[in-house]
Amino acid sequence: MQSGNYVSFRIYARSAGNDTLAVRNVTYYNYGNFSLYPNPSSSTISINSDYKESMDLEIIPLYMSSKILEFKITADEKVDIQDLPKGEYLVRVRIGEDVVLESRLIKNE
Repeated sequence: MQSGNYVSFRIYARSAGNDTLAVRNVTYYNYGNFSLYPNPSSSTISINSDYKESMDLEIIPLYMSSKILEFKITADEKVDIQDLPKGEYLVRVRIGEDVVLESRLIKNE
């Protein structure tokens, strides 16, 4: 984490006695910024990022019954969406178990 940035937590607890609450470890992952482009799109999409390692990308249909598409990609790699039906999708990008981007995608004809 960059100097000057901070993470804050607010914890509410009900206690009937002298309970102790302790934080053992805080892990912070900074993968950088991620963006989906172009959006809307009719042919291909890409994820713009400074992160250059492999990422998992899911394209999840909203408001329609289609299967979830899964890809292993790197930043700025083009993903072909021409065969997807026109509609709205949720694009989710993961690095390991960490979700680094969730964005709504509009697919044009």
